[in-house]
Amino acid sequence: MADTKTTMNLSEWLSRITRAKNRAEVYAILDEFRPLTWTDNERSQMSKHYMKIIDLMPPEESDEDKGSGNENKAGEGDDGPVWYEKM
Repeated sequence: MADTKTTMNLSEWLSRITRAKNRAEVYAILDEFRPLTWTDNERSQMSKHYMKIIDLMPPEESDEDKGSGNENKAGEGDDGPVWYEKM
C-alpha cells in the first residue's frame, strides 16, 4: 500500500483530502503527503485545497474550548501605552 501512495498523482491526493471526515484525518493524510517529492506548484495547490476544506469543516470541540484569544486572563489587563507611545 505504501508503494501505491508514492505513485498517486496530485488529484488523487486532493480527493483524499476532500473525503476526509475531520481535521485529524486531514492532518494524517498531509503527514503522508509531505515527505514525497512534489513541485512547489503542487505543494501550493495542496495547501490551498486543504485550508479550504478545513475552513468548511464545522469547529471541533477542542477548537471551541480555546476561545477567540481575545479574553484577558485573570490578573492581566491594560498596562497602558507601550514604550513608543510614552515618548
